[in-house]
Amino acid sequence: MLGHVTSLFLGAMGYAQDLHCGDRTQLILKLMQDYREVPIVEMVDRMGNLVEVTASESGSWTLLIHAPDGRVCVLQTGTGFQELNQAG
Repeated sequence: MLGHVTSLFLGAMGYAQDLHCGDRTQLILKLMQDYREVPIVEMVDRMGNLVEVTASESGSWTLLIHAPDGRVCVLQTGTGFQELNQAG
């Protein structure tokens, strides 16, 4: 499902100008400084795009997607992030 969503996003964005995109290092530093978010998970969707989530202890989170041209774009932000305990 995420692969489908991100492929639709990348195709539709045609690099939409209202998205916040930039250098990964700069974006991560900004998220750390402004929201105390740190990278917590990376995954690759079915289209081969790297998807990354940052989150803070206060529950803020950001979903980043690494575009094929090398830019990293903020796909979504929110609050209420919490880790779920997985049954082992």
